[in-house]
Amino acid sequence: MNAKLVKYILKRLLLAVLTLFVVVTFTFWFMQLIPGGPFTSEKSVSAETLAALNAKYGLDKPLFQQYLIYVGRCFSFDFGPSMKQKGRLVNDILVSGLKYSLPMGFIAGIIAILFGTLLGSIAAKKKSGILDRVIMILSTASVAFPTFIIATLLLYLFAMKLNIAPTDYVNGGISAFVLPIITLSLYPTAYITRLTRSATLDSLGADYIITARAKGCSNTRVLFGHVLKNSVAPTITYAGPMFASIITGSLVIEQIYQVPGIGSAFVNSITGRDYSLVMGTTTLLTFLIVVMTLVSDLLYKVVNPRIELE
Repeated sequence: MNAKLVKYILKRLLLAVLTLFVVVTFTFWFMQLIPGGPFTSEKSVSAETLAALNAKYGLDKPLFQQYLIYVGRCFSFDFGPSMKQKGRLVNDILVSGLKYSLPMGFIAGIIAILFGTLLGSIAAKKKSGILDRVIMILSTASVAFPTFIIATLLLYLFAMKLNIAPTDYVNGGISAFVLPIITLSLYPTAYITRLTRSATLDSLGADYIITARAKGCSNTRVLFGHVLKNSVAPTITYAGPMFASIITGSLVIEQIYQVPGIGSAFVNSITGRDYSLVMGTTTLLTFLIVVMTLVSDLLYKVVNPRIELE
């Protein structure tokens, strides 16, 4: 590992710490602007009980002192107990949610990369043809249609009408995750398809491709040996944040399919004003985005060594 690479990684880690600090700060203070609190919705809670609950979770302390406590917990990844789910730690809730969100998001991301790269390459190869137009129409529709509409339609058709898709994600097995994975992969597949098509078209007109053809290279070798190596670079840049957002950002999808993942935990924490769980899920999402972005940037350097790390 050369000195420039080490310097680059250290610089990105420092920026990651700064990013995490800014996100935690904004999240904490914006949460204070929401009327009410985690215990104001409790039925028949007396003033004494409310005061005891606030004291138990540190909500009776001055706001700046609460902020310092939250910052310390976020950077130690110890978010304390949930304010709404009695007897459960936020870390346990996050780990429990990741058991569903992590494999589901990982598989959806892999499907998006594979099919997006393949369809984008085919569309570029058959430019202005019927196949190209069909792929572009489908990819545009996948981007344009809101994911909650697609999820609702798939759930209605395959689970309610045809009754071939189980919805018990605890005991339903792998088949229960087919519809959520398909829904999660549609948008990134369409986006990667368009990225790959554009990059492939640029590469097909490059001088080195003309030279390769002049040397007698077959179309297959030109496409997979030369073109894809360069056209996959934009996909790598997009893949890092994509994986992080799919894993922890599938809020609406997990709610529609009732998957007990991170997305559902995040939505429930906001609606219930569970401050500690909000901070935990926000910190986890920020951490994953920063790490996956760094990984994708390093992979981009591996694919294209001419890129200088700054």
